[in-house]
Amino acid sequence: SSYIEKFQHVKFACSVKQFGGRPTSGALLLTTTGMLAAILLPQYTSQTPMLLATESLGPTRIYVKTADICYGKNGHFLLAVSNGDPSMPIQCYNVSVKRVEDKCVITSQSLLSFFLFEAPKEALMDQLSKDKCTVSHIKWIMREDADSLVVTASSDKMSCLQVWELREKALPVHKSLGNSESPQFFNTVLWQYQRHFQYNS
Repeated sequence: SSYIEKFQHVKFACSVKQFGGRPTSGALLLTTTGMLAAILLPQYTSQTPMLLATESLGPTRIYVKTADICYGKNGHFLLAVSNGDPSMPIQCYNVSVKRVEDKCVITSQSLLSFFLFEAPKEALMDQLSKDKCTVSHIKWIMREDADSLVVTASSDKMSCLQVWELREKALPVHKSLGNSESPQFFNTVLWQYQRHFQYNS
């Protein structure tokens, strides 16, 4: 078997389709003030103008110090953002860009967020706050359809990497809400801490 056959390649849908279902060239931008901008570029042979749209990332504007983006299977984007404060949540969003007639439309939906302080004590969260660390990097582990994030908090004295993963978890349903004859469980998806690595300078 060849080298290429060892890897599965899942075909992803394009983010924005034009007439005939062909993909549209463009860019998605995120500002430090939490504004999204989408630019749809016309074809070289077309006389149509460039389309531009802006939208707030969340229901309220936030300061964004670091962010990362990955592609979803259905043509949407997954964004993870932080304002740099390790006591504030790492926020995640599902963003889609559509072309509706001659307009560009951005839709942003909040997803599950998590706090670095939800990690167990061995992840040295007390030391992160004591050394005045800031969240310096966020990175999706894969560029496409990722479910894991690496978060880096650092200061002049130390750096700490944490790996978080979206996992399905079965939560028990209270007897008064479910069938009392047998225990019932409700499946939900949660961000779960996986591991960490620390470096002291």
